[in-house]
Amino acid sequence: MTVGKPLPIRRWGYISMAGVALALGVLGLFLPLLPTTPFLVVAAWAASKGSRRLHFWLWRHPRLGPLLWAWHRQGAIPRQAKWIALVVLGISWAWLFLLRLGVWPLLASACLFSGLLLFLFTRPEPNDPGLPQKRAVRAKETAVEKNL
Repeated sequence: MTVGKPLPIRRWGYISMAGVALALGVLGLFLPLLPTTPFLVVAAWAASKGSRRLHFWLWRHPRLGPLLWAWHRQGAIPRQAKWIALVVLGISWAWLFLLRLGVWPLLASACLFSGLLLFLFTRPEPNDPGLPQKRAVRAKETAVEKNL
């Protein structure tokens, strides 16, 4: 057995974990109680253990990459994501209210939603969320220019 190289079954386990976490992260873009960034962080970690190609794809993805970079470097969440979460949680709570579930489920969901929003809005905003992408583009352009 070689050191540093995961066993094939372990590798597929990491790839599967990355795929599931990525799917949940993408769903989190649309579902209010499903967080996006933590699942993307798990997907990036698992991909780094199982698939270099998937790992680099995640970090360089135009939509997902900046979220990973912002969280990795600054523990930051973009302002737009915070406001989207606020609107979606408000709509979700209003929907629960219209279903007339009772006082306790409404109070529990209001506390849960408030805690989630408190966490989101106390996270810093990224200084320049596109910086890693800009660096990658500049590096590609420089490499192309050198080859000409």
